[in-house]
Amino acid sequence: MEREYKEVVCPITKTKVKLKAWLNGHEKFVVLNDEKKPLETQMMLIEQVVVEVDGDKKDVVEKVLDLHGADVDFVIREITNSMQNSSYVGKKKES
Repeated sequence: MEREYKEVVCPITKTKVKLKAWLNGHEKFVVLNDEKKPLETQMMLIEQVVVEVDGDKKDVVEKVLDLHGADVDFVIREITNSMQNSSYVGKKKES
């Protein structure tokens, strides 16, 4: 199945972050069935959903966590939205 993505721009640093538009069953299972602390859960969400940060696919968790705190909150909200709503306006498909 072809994966859909959503690119968001962080409000403070204007960093572009590419997210998976939806989680597949495996990813959702990992996120929903893990009883970790809230911070660990947020880091796991970043790892499962963020594809790249400013075009770079390496160390995305660290790159997101290095952003301004308000931008990290923004990215977490966008990830949470991807789990609750599988359809975004302006989806980008990538093969």
